[in-house]
Amino acid sequence: MKLVITGVLVGVAALSACSSQAEQAAPRVASVQTSESATPSPQGQPSSPVKDRPRFRIDMTAEEEARLYDDYRKCMVDHGMPADLGRGRDDGQSGPVLPGSPGQSGAGGQKPPKEVVEAAAKACDGLLPLPAWENDINNPEAFDFARRVVSCLRAKGVKYVEVSKNEDSGMVGPAFGGPQNDPESISNGLDLTPKCEREVAAGGYK
Repeated sequence: MKLVITGVLVGVAALSACSSQAEQAAPRVASVQTSESATPSPQGQPSSPVKDRPRFRIDMTAEEEARLYDDYRKCMVDHGMPADLGRGRDDGQSGPVLPGSPGQSGAGGQKPPKEVVEAAAKACDGLLPLPAWENDINNPEAFDFARRVVSCLRAKGVKYVEVSKNEDSGMVGPAFGGPQNDPESISNGLDLTPKCEREVAAGGYK
């Protein structure tokens, strides 16, 4: 089953794991998001989870999402990670990826030592973008938003889709493909999720 949520986040544990074991095919959402809990404001948005920490929006383009990682990427490079961190993705995702891991074009270089990866990730984790508030596990309305997105996707013909809550990433969203990883559901779901998120945000699929 393929979990799909706006944005791609990589945290300390995910980076450390990448340095010590062979990667499996990456889902749309990376393994770990180490956001701090936040108390929602009266408007429903978190009051201030981390000062100046960027946050995804569901209406962002892929280019805008990628730019959110600029400060994180610079920090990682400053702490010994390769300068091509997050460049040359060939899996249709945005955001950082370690050289040689799935999504990196070409052969890629040698991964830095585990201790370098862990130290860089720890130093820079606070610069990772937070998920869109609609997908944030700290949002009490996130599950309902995801449920409505799933209703929209099913109405548009996506056969195998359900709501998935990922405690590790701190995100809630649709998962596609079912137990058999139905390729048509995954492909159509990926294509239609941004449209459905916008329709639900506009008040559709109550």
